[in-house]
Amino acid sequence: MEYLITEEMIKNSLVSSGDISRIAEVIKKAKSGQDITVAFLGGSITQGCNATKQEDCYASRTYLWFKNTFSDVNVRYINAGVGATGSIIGVHRVEKQVLSHNPDIVFIDFAVNDKNTIYDKVAYESLIRRILSAEKPIAIIEIFMSNFDCSNVQEQQIEIGNKYNIPMISFRNTVKAEIEKGNLKWEDVATDEVHPNDYGHFIISEILIDFIKNILNNINKFEDTEALTREIESENSIFGEDYINGIIRNNRNLEVKK
Repeated sequence: MEYLITEEMIKNSLVSSGDISRIAEVIKKAKSGQDITVAFLGGSITQGCNATKQEDCYASRTYLWFKNTFSDVNVRYINAGVGATGSIIGVHRVEKQVLSHNPDIVFIDFAVNDKNTIYDKVAYESLIRRILSAEKPIAIIEIFMSNFDCSNVQEQQIEIGNKYNIPMISFRNTVKAEIEKGNLKWEDVATDEVHPNDYGHFIISEILIDFIKNILNNINKFEDTEALTREIESENSIFGEDYINGIIRNNRNLEVKK
């Protein structure tokens, strides 16, 4: 099926380009013949809920673009989408499910699963700081999905993203603008109150891919630049980093002391 996306839709999706040097490093690494790992961390949307096939999910579509674009190297795909989880669970999952795979770039999707609470704000900032403080520089792109009424908590996540100069892309902004102009109805892009259909997944993947393609097309500008590890420990947080070292405990990793 042919899906429509316009330049205006792509333009409306960009919240902030942020510091793209880390994304440029991923591209340069792949172009030099080195394997890369692309990871996605989020809830059920990232998991691919309600996409017709897993290949129709935005995460898979975006990964396949990397794979096809850099066909001479191995592009590893990590999908750490878990339904009904937000940043509080996400920051506890990130070490085992994402960072242990040594990713080069991580896409984060928690704008509809999080709430406007201090706990979620602290958890999201803890997650960002944890990834940024990894031993090697890891690129991050924040993704903002949408509820049926065009609500989400992207504003609190934008505040955090601006603090750390992270690229941010909003599916919500794109869809909201199209609905307000009468070009779309929510039912055109979603299967229920929150989960995108195949067209919705197509839109988010295309706006992500367009953002990365623009960096790829201008990669010569980054020939003499290098993404540096950020000294997160020396920077004050906005909301806090209480969960930065969080892990999930269960009967397999708990030790009972008598």
